Amino acid sequence: MFMLIPDAEEPAESSSGFAYATPERGLGPGIGSVIRIFEYQALNPLCRPARTRAGFDVVIRVLAIGQSGQDHVEILNALTRGDFAFFSANHAIPLYEFITFEDITFGIFPMVGSRVEEAYGYWAKNSVGDVVDMLLQCLEALLFIHSAKIAHRDAFKDNFLVQWHPESLLIGYPSSSRPRVYLTDFETAMKFPNGTPAAECLASGIPMGSSFPEDVSRYKRPVTPDMGAGQQYDPFKLDVWQLAMSFKNFQKYRFTQSGVTYVGQFSHILETVTGLKYVVRFSDNTTFPADPPLCHQVAEGTPISATGPGAQQKRPSAQELAFVRSPRYPPPGSFPR
Repeated sequence: MFMLIPDAEEPAESSSGFAYATPERGLGPGIGSVIRIFEYQALNPLCRPARTRAGFDVVIRVLAIGQSGQDHVEILNALTRGDFAFFSANHAIPLYEFITFEDITFGIFPMVGSRVEEAYGYWAKNSVGDVVDMLLQCLEALLFIHSAKIAHRDAFKDNFLVQWHPESLLIGYPSSSRPRVYLTDFETAMKFPNGTPAAECLASGIPMGSSFPEDVSRYKRPVTPDMGAGQQYDPFKLDVWQLAMSFKNFQKYRFTQSGVTYVGQFSHILETVTGLKYVVRFSDNTTFPADPPLCHQVAEGTPISATGPGAQQKRPSAQELAFVRSPRYPPPGSFPR
């Protein structure tokens, strides 16, 4: 059982393994430093920070009140308990514990160091490679939950967290350590029964949750034409579309190092995915990517767009990417225990 100390003002004494800063950022008050990783931005009114008696920081979130939000609890239980919790491709943020008070269910989660949303265009001096590594992990996270018949439906990059930002442009060379990306906030997620045919995995309407305004017209996230018209849509495809939409400005962002200016990779594939031109279909087995192969479109052909000497660099082959084939997980129904 966790003993929580609310409103702790001093830096934590123990590392939880989920939040770090690079030595180049140091211990001072500057952004990205060790002292700054203990600051928590409460972007969701249902979340509050706390500290355990062991000395590391956590986030407490309201998951359900009465029957409202029980789907959220069940999905977290499926992803963070039992066999699923130990797969390397599972990027769902770990859940330390459920706590129940009267009819309210809380979840205790680790406090993660940074947000993927800050990977470029903000303070972090990440290279193209740093950002692409995070993007690939985001895709792996979606592929994993889709294999469990779970659709997130709010898979924008602000719902992905990262242990730290490598900032290869700051240190002057590619970081040898790669931070892990975590997928959070399953408030609007939905789970289909194992074995449900792909054609029957459909959703309709705007994804809403407890922290969203009740008035649908106040929903400010981008929506697909199907969602706006109230038609049924593929929620798995929606996840990929939402992620691509939130990374779309990456193709316009410029990174400069040693006199060479690189623009964001994946511009053509992001345009393709957000335009819903290609179908990405997930199933219980190995049907990702679909026709034409999404990962091949990413990995082959066009070099990195860049200007300056030595700027033309080939992308890795499709075989070198970890998500060329869908991993084979235990058959449906084998977990959670």
